[in-house]
Amino acid sequence: MWLFGSLFTLGINQTLLIALLPQIAVLFNVDAQSHQLGLIAMAINVNLMSYWIGSGLWGKYLNCMSLTQAYWIAGVGYITCHILFIAALFHLSGPHLWLAALSRFGLGLFSSAFMPIGQTYLTHKRPAELNNISKLSGIATLGRLLGPTLVFLPMGLSNILLLTLLPIGVSLLFIKWLTKNSLNLAIIPHQTKAISSLKLAQRYKLTFLTAGLTTMLVAIYQLMLVPYLSKLGLNSEQISTYLAGIMLAISSLMAINQMWLTPKLLARPTLIWHFISWPLAFCGYILAAFEHGLITLIIFSTALTIALSNLPAWYSKQLLSVNRDNPHTSQLSGLLAQSHSSGHLIGTALASLAVYLSINAEYLLIMLISILFLSAVLLKRQHLIQVSTVN
Repeated sequence: MWLFGSLFTLGINQTLLIALLPQIAVLFNVDAQSHQLGLIAMAINVNLMSYWIGSGLWGKYLNCMSLTQAYWIAGVGYITCHILFIAALFHLSGPHLWLAALSRFGLGLFSSAFMPIGQTYLTHKRPAELNNISKLSGIATLGRLLGPTLVFLPMGLSNILLLTLLPIGVSLLFIKWLTKNSLNLAIIPHQTKAISSLKLAQRYKLTFLTAGLTTMLVAIYQLMLVPYLSKLGLNSEQISTYLAGIMLAISSLMAINQMWLTPKLLARPTLIWHFISWPLAFCGYILAAFEHGLITLIIFSTALTIALSNLPAWYSKQLLSVNRDNPHTSQLSGLLAQSHSSGHLIGTALASLAVYLSINAEYLLIMLISILFLSAVLLKRQHLIQVSTVN
């Protein structure tokens, strides 16, 4: 698919910059143990805020142009901002943190277009290919897997960062060959009524709530791993080793599931529901009934990965399939991306607060898993009612 290059680049940069954070800090004469490292991390991650803003904007204005035109604008903008980020670190009189932050902010605005473009394309394709919607996330997950490994290349830091632009650059260069024709979704003004994002959010609030809870759970799980491992009596070096291994295994399992298994499961609604509900319920049971242990953590992580790698594709397909002939499809996709971003930010804040106040993160996870399970059940019931009404 012609979007895979951009999503692959996006995934690579998400994890690569985390791995390169200590080396970037050295450019600003900041020690890895210094509190100023947090300032640099904030500057690098400012794209999370602009991603939220951009998701709504792109979703709203995708109807005004063809998807390939939108992809070209977003791709060129992404490359420009990334090159500006590299220049801010290496190629001016000295590293400029404000310029690096500004370029990352712009990068978030442009990168937020890729997922709405992909979801809108799959929704309006004839016949619709919504069973492949999980592949959009899957290719980004593969990029996240590859990202940290680029640190080991015998190249300078700036060259490594430039190398990440290769996938998106190739997809833009050969876009005419990768797409047989430009999919134009421009809507004639008098044929459709404008609708505000707020009204759409209210109409599909249960879907957007489920999306936010999903990424909130992911964020809390990621931050609870270190405290959980420390309770097992492991030292810092052992915690880092186990943490890296767990994250690598989870990402690999998620990528395999999203790229190859979930598309097949989406074609069988009853089966994919079992692959969501039972693992999710099992996760809550494990946390409530089992003592701390490495085996417990591995089983819990596996079950959670299976549930959460299927859940987003499931509710995304439900939302977009009901609105397949709706001119507001791209707007719904943008709101979905905003819900994911909001959940991640809120989850990170809640988990950080729990760690700061020494609150047992397992209680937070049990509560959130229960709420997410209930939300998913209600969403399934709502979708069945909508389908029966349409038929």
